[in-house]
Amino acid sequence: MRFVVETPGTRLSFDQGILVVENQQEQKITEIPFLHITSLHIHPQVRISSDVMLYCIQSGIPIFLEDDIQTKGLIWSPNYGSISIIRKKQTLLSFSSLRWDIIKKAISRKNLERISHIRRITRKQEILSKTEQIKTYNEKMLQAKTPENIRSAEALAGKIFFEIYAMLLPDNYHFQTRNYPRANDPVNVLLNYGYGILYNEVTKSLIQSGLDPYIGFFHRDQYNRPSFTYDMVEPYRPWVEFQNLNFLKKIPPKEKILGSDKRLLSPIRKKYLEHIFTFMDKTSIRWNQKQTTPRNHIKQDMQTIATYIKNINDETLFNTLRHH
Repeated sequence: MRFVVETPGTRLSFDQGILVVENQQEQKITEIPFLHITSLHIHPQVRISSDVMLYCIQSGIPIFLEDDIQTKGLIWSPNYGSISIIRKKQTLLSFSSLRWDIIKKAISRKNLERISHIRRITRKQEILSKTEQIKTYNEKMLQAKTPENIRSAEALAGKIFFEIYAMLLPDNYHFQTRNYPRANDPVNVLLNYGYGILYNEVTKSLIQSGLDPYIGFFHRDQYNRPSFTYDMVEPYRPWVEFQNLNFLKKIPPKEKILGSDKRLLSPIRKKYLEHIFTFMDKTSIRWNQKQTTPRNHIKQDMQTIATYIKNINDETLFNTLRHH
């Protein structure tokens, strides 16, 4: 169980394998066996005893220090175990030609998921014909031999997708182009916010699986940028994109979404977080031939990738380093 503590003033203490949660605002005490906790997520102004931290470290339960939707820190055991093997191979794999198979599968899954979602929600021929263009660029991406050609095909597929996305939006939302760093319209701001939630979920799952979020294969390495998170988040982007469509359809046409600073207004932000976390935690979807929640799918996928990397034959890996 992923246990989140976000009420300011809450105290966490340890009692013989039990996590004692004292909510001072409600004057309520809750006891939860650590046996049921897989990760602990603490928000600002929550007090935690050293006994709780020590037990979590010894038991392999990560403690994530979070603020809003971002992970600000992690308390984890210094005894890496097999994690060191996984991360050594991950580093070598980042220079190996084998990495392109992983990247292509991730991008292709994103493209195919987008097409699948589009076909479920519309029968307009002008839109469906554009999905064929996405398929064409996806095939070119799969056949590409260089990073430049992979990026070019991915970008062209993305351009077509967001042309379609603009056509699927409610009439009162105008969306001209995808804008990453300086979003100033509701659609782009919501996309950036939703993607941020995905980045956080993938980062946490990578860490728990023994992988390093900063040793990427495809996205460019930059200071303090988790490039492997950006690599691995690709298949899940459609979840946010189409949940955002559903969310915008629920907002009254004249309701204001952004403040003067071009950030989500607090009431909208609260509604959106409730909407997206309900999807992540309570909606059961079929993915990779398994039925569970999106959050569990991400966790299982990262564990699968970690197992694959750990089990790569050393000789095979070293041979592919010569042709990266």
